[in-house]
Amino acid sequence: MHPNLSRIELVTAILLGMSVPAIGIGKSVMAVLLIAASALILALFHRDRRWYRFFAHIRSPLGIAVIVMFAFWLVSALASEEIAKSIRTWAITAFCVAMAAIFHVQITSRPRQLLVMQKSLVITALIIVAYADINVFISEAPLQLLEYFSSKDMEAAATFKPYSSVAICMLPIVAWIGWCKKGVWRYIAALAALLIILNIIRYGFPFWDRSLQTGYAALLGAGVAGLFLGFVFLCRSTPNVIRPALVIGFLILGLVAIFGIFEQLPEPPVVAGQEKFAPLPIVDWHRQVIWGFVYSQYFNFPIIGFGPNTINTVPGANYIIPGMNQEYVPSHPHNWLLEMMAETGALGTIAILIVLILLARFLFMRALESRMAGWAGLALMGAFWGSALGNFSIWSAWWQVTFLLLVMMPLSSLALPKGNDISSKNERNCQRT
Repeated sequence: MHPNLSRIELVTAILLGMSVPAIGIGKSVMAVLLIAASALILALFHRDRRWYRFFAHIRSPLGIAVIVMFAFWLVSALASEEIAKSIRTWAITAFCVAMAAIFHVQITSRPRQLLVMQKSLVITALIIVAYADINVFISEAPLQLLEYFSSKDMEAAATFKPYSSVAICMLPIVAWIGWCKKGVWRYIAALAALLIILNIIRYGFPFWDRSLQTGYAALLGAGVAGLFLGFVFLCRSTPNVIRPALVIGFLILGLVAIFGIFEQLPEPPVVAGQEKFAPLPIVDWHRQVIWGFVYSQYFNFPIIGFGPNTINTVPGANYIIPGMNQEYVPSHPHNWLLEMMAETGALGTIAILIVLILLARFLFMRALESRMAGWAGLALMGAFWGSALGNFSIWSAWWQVTFLLLVMMPLSSLALPKGNDISSKNERNCQRT
């Protein structure tokens, strides 16, 4: 396919493309693929002496913001009563972000790797999502393939429920790839996107059986992604002098809405029967209690927090909720913003918000220029950070890597000069369609 790529470069791109979709059959599978890809890319980095480009990224405004963010997080970790756990979490996150930057430098240095990575992602997503959909829609018989490697019995609905959040993150990237390709690749991407949508519908709208497990986090991600894209459409038809005020107003409105919800959360300790008066009827009572507890704990250490990944160890977190056989914080808050606030304080939370705003601004400006990679990256940000308001711990390495690997693809495409044959061909295909 690409004779000008070495075997190592070709294999590396394939492994990177496979990594995120492979979560559907196991996080350990993703880990193996990434470890292999990381080893190969580090070897290429050393051979081709690309470290100067890596350090150039660090000196960029976004790179400096990331360094400041990690500095504030490190302060929270060092001040934590669970210092070993916090430092380990901080180090793993720093490693994931650094490797994503290295992947980005490698891909932009050898642009044809991006094409291979895109095709690898689409094919693997098609296979894994089809496998998941067959299990949850038709028959659980294929699940025996996974049970063979597991020590316990598995149920399809529960096994693939977390994958719906990964699926909504893959959707804008798969759609972007299909939109910019021609021939068979467009049809493969369209089929993969359709299967992803079916997977999200299955967990968000169980019309045929209300007893089925639901996963609304993916729907929340889809809603936020749609909101982001709608905002871009609005700004495209708005005079340039009004856009800054529109953006600032959008950010303020979002923060006011979020913190307005936080203020309505139940304050601990709750009592049995209080769920009848739940302030957020569309959110399950247990999650509201978790959020209320975490929000109340934020005010104990509002500046630097309790330390990364430690909110479930604070006093009272393991108390049983009256009327439920559940702890106030079983493992994590199921909301990345509350998790950041309670564990890294105002400093760490403001720092990550600045990083996200800088990244979103870059993608937003490229979207206004009709660069399809900008649209895809912005939709991915909405899908990931929107669904993360109600699902996994933001410190989970596999969840972080999901975002980092996916956003690396549109960023790598946008980093290529417009005169580059790959960039120009992709843009022409997108504009033609």
